[in-house]
Amino acid sequence: MVVMGTPQRKKVLIVDDEPSITRALSRMIKVLSGYDSVLANNGEQGIKLFNPSEIGLLISDVQMRPIDGPSMVESLYQQYNDVWVPAYFMTANAGSFQDKVDYLITKGIVTGVIDKPVNTDYLVSLVQQALGNSQ
Repeated sequence: MVVMGTPQRKKVLIVDDEPSITRALSRMIKVLSGYDSVLANNGEQGIKLFNPSEIGLLISDVQMRPIDGPSMVESLYQQYNDVWVPAYFMTANAGSFQDKVDYLITKGIVTGVIDKPVNTDYLVSLVQQALGNSQ
């Protein structure tokens, strides 16, 4: 007889070059929706940490170095387009990246934009939509 384990709950990958932001978002998500997060401090780390069997939602800052959010998302999508997850950019101002952000949204690669400062209710709503309401 084969006993199947409980499926692992998906996590949120949060990518931002300000560690205080990634930690705060991770705490908010855990406390308010019960989901765990994987934290990356830049796009390069985000690429390394993205695992579609573990990640169910991607939230990324736009302006980062050495790899910016749009370039990271585009790279990940090229690798994982058959198992892509909802992705959101988080920014106070996309600046020179606005055209790229708009393009990725138009193509359906990015679902939308979360304004900084982050609205807690909106964030919880996105997490629950992407990962489900179960605790």
